[in-house]
Amino acid sequence: MAQGFPTYTKTGSQGEIGVVLVTREIGKLGWIFRRNHNEHDFGIDGYIDLVGAAGAVTGRMLAVQIKCGHSYLSHQNQYGFTYYGESKHLNYLLNHPMPVILIICDPDNEICYWEHFDEAVVEPTQAAWKVNIPNRNTLTEALRSELEVIAGQPIDYSPHLDEYWKFKKELSESSVIVCPIDRASHIEPMDGTDIVNFFNTLTRTDAFAIANQGKVELWFMGYDEDLREIWEIPEVRAFLKYLESVCKYWFFFLRSEKPTYGLPVFVYSLCNAERVGDESGSTVSLRLDMGEFNQLLVRNYCWLNEIAGRLQVSEVEIERVSRAVIECVGFQLPAKDG
Repeated sequence: MAQGFPTYTKTGSQGEIGVVLVTREIGKLGWIFRRNHNEHDFGIDGYIDLVGAAGAVTGRMLAVQIKCGHSYLSHQNQYGFTYYGESKHLNYLLNHPMPVILIICDPDNEICYWEHFDEAVVEPTQAAWKVNIPNRNTLTEALRSELEVIAGQPIDYSPHLDEYWKFKKELSESSVIVCPIDRASHIEPMDGTDIVNFFNTLTRTDAFAIANQGKVELWFMGYDEDLREIWEIPEVRAFLKYLESVCKYWFFFLRSEKPTYGLPVFVYSLCNAERVGDESGSTVSLRLDMGEFNQLLVRNYCWLNEIAGRLQVSEVEIERVSRAVIECVGFQLPAKDG
């Protein structure tokens, strides 16, 4: 009778039963099962949305692979059932961004057994790989908490976001943004993580980056008793050279409008500045390593052009920033024509 007609295979029937069983058991937990369409099934049959107290859909999810039928229960041992996987699915499952749960269904007794799939439970076989699925792990209320642990606890980001939005608002409304660089926590351990994160925050959105152009003032802490200029201190120079290698857009964000402090220290430190001649009043004559200075300009002008291109900053504005940087560190440029 089947000749000449499409056929509904036993494999397809068992697969459908498995999906129905899983959907039902997940529903009993008060969670949501969302089936993956067959044309998009590369090893994941669906996703479980974990629902919290008062019906809160928290964003926590589990990806599931479902197998149903007696063949998947035939490799039984004292601990549970051995599941044999295909080589083509191994990397896919291990690289999945969500926790993956392997489920095998007993259609006669209507029981679903599961195991959290990760590299710790995978064992090699001659053909591919296998995982033992414990018979104690049933898809029931008793195991809810274990599945919740695998999915991870939800986080209420509202308080953090409120503080972050307040922080961004304060930065945007400030004329100067102080970036502290501390001797004990940054310079001596050569740890620029906080500072890199700070500059990354400034570039998070285009509008925020433009709003904070030319506002950042570097402030060095822990050297109040040191009679040397900050740029003369070897560990400061070493730290700023390291910092420039892991962060960029200095010319775009550092404050060049006088009075300013951070930009000259930054340039003098990277260019091995030294005092020359006699000091008169508050004026100090300096000599820069011009080879280092030229390389500094090349690097930082490239970064300036990079971010200006991203933000669609005009050439006139790029030129203004460039001139302001050069004049800030003590060079006199000829007046612009017109």
